[in-house]
Amino acid sequence: PDGIFSATLDYTFSVAEGNRTDADAFFFDEKSGKQTERFLVPLPFDRQHVLNATLALGESNDWSASTIIRFQTGTPYTPSLPANLAPISFRQNSDQRPLNWTADLLLEKFFALDDLQFSIFLRVDNLFDRVNEIFIFNDSGRSLSSLFEVVNAHQFDDLRTRIDRGDFGAYSSTLRSALDNYYQRAEFVGPPRQVRM
Repeated sequence: PDGIFSATLDYTFSVAEGNRTDADAFFFDEKSGKQTERFLVPLPFDRQHVLNATLALGESNDWSASTIIRFQTGTPYTPSLPANLAPISFRQNSDQRPLNWTADLLLEKFFALDDLQFSIFLRVDNLFDRVNEIFIFNDSGRSLSSLFEVVNAHQFDDLRTRIDRGDFGAYSSTLRSALDNYYQRAEFVGPPRQVRM
């Protein structure tokens, strides 16, 4: 209790499984009077491993330095390939999104001036500027690339040609850049490093 160091560590292991949810199974069961084969698959919110740690150093009402570190495995998803590439179907929720981790830092110094008490702080979220993939393309399992990028590489060629020619009503070079980076969706990844003082 009198020390300047404190730490916590917590780990959660969990498995969330349920019956496969095949939309056609219900209608097949009703029509034939027979039940389809049932088997367990990971549920969409199944996250098997979660690890959280906190470390803190500080003197009460003087200064403090703390960090929060989080690791978590990805949730399941069902892979899919473009139909024109291969007519393959995958078992429901048979793959996992990438592992996510982040570290946050808080440095704070406390001051007192007569009856006024205040502090100056530096807070850094996502200290190592880690790109955490939250949403993914089901064909690649990644947030910033898709197999459609390769399979349909020429899907925007007509628009690119019109922009490059400078056709009346054609769009700006900003749109050209957007077309070239169409599958790199910033909203699919977690927030970048943020620094606040």
